Amino acid sequence: MVGSLVCMSLAEELRFDGGAGWDADSVSCAGRVSGPGSGGLGGSDGSVGLLDASELVPVFELVVASMGVLEPTPAVAMIGRFQRLLSAFEADIVASHIDSGASPRATEDLVSQGGKRSKKERKKRARRAGAVRNNPSLKDDLADGTVSEEQLDDLADADIKTGGAASKNPELLDKVRATNPDQSKELVKKFVDQHNQPDNETRHQKQRRLRKVSRFTTKDGMDAVLAEGDTATINAIWKLVSDRADQLYRKDGGRNLPRSKHDRTSAQRMFDAFTEHFTTTHSPNSGDDDGSKAARRTDTRRPTIIVGVSVDDDGQLTGPVAYGT
Repeated sequence: MVGSLVCMSLAEELRFDGGAGWDADSVSCAGRVSGPGSGGLGGSDGSVGLLDASELVPVFELVVASMGVLEPTPAVAMIGRFQRLLSAFEADIVASHIDSGASPRATEDLVSQGGKRSKKERKKRARRAGAVRNNPSLKDDLADGTVSEEQLDDLADADIKTGGAASKNPELLDKVRATNPDQSKELVKKFVDQHNQPDNETRHQKQRRLRKVSRFTTKDGMDAVLAEGDTATINAIWKLVSDRADQLYRKDGGRNLPRSKHDRTSAQRMFDAFTEHFTTTHSPNSGDDDGSKAARRTDTRRPTIIVGVSVDDDGQLTGPVAYGT
């Protein structure tokens, strides 16, 4: 199979001049490669069968050398084409390995034979092969560029969350094939949400089911916490923080002082207001760059009134209860 893939690509895309001793017609896709006379890779009759492992390296070196004389645009396009072919073939081989009963560990070990790869990358390629095993047509989609590696990875991740339903859903696959990776990522996510959504679930119930808090590092190197949940709760939290940030704004000088003269920006005040409700060591404008001094001032906590509420199935706040700390 790999011989035919390389052969077809050579015949369709590469053009060797007479000086190199090759031309487009010298490449046969019937499992044989013919060369000029009796030289090169050919035998005495000018042809050879499918190449073995030791012969593949010079063939690919020839391909790379031929691409090296192309203009940048066709060269990069050609590289992408071969990358897709090889990725599809790798997924097919690993899928067969999985089909033979190989364990996840053994599958990742096989993937590691492709060179230095992180554990995350090995898992990703193993999952990609799993999607191809679940739906073999995805191998051809990847090979011809109808589906990108990134899109196939999104489908593979969705398969894990939907019991293999994502990569076999005709409607979803048609949408993925017709869109770019950024657009299809949202389509796949929406499919997973709808697939896992219980019957007659309200929007509020769905938000409550999917509520979570996660910690991560931003692209700017900042530590961050992301809270996702139902609209009513997020609105209540936002109002609480906004009201406190407004108090800090007035404390910083408010309208009586130009914003450029304030010690804090609006975003910084929002952060300080937010952290006041979760820490006992907050001390605005303390000047402690590393927080070490603030960490020792556990007796500076300000009195806080916390309002506890319940949320009904329609997302309405009920039964407010206030208590102090």
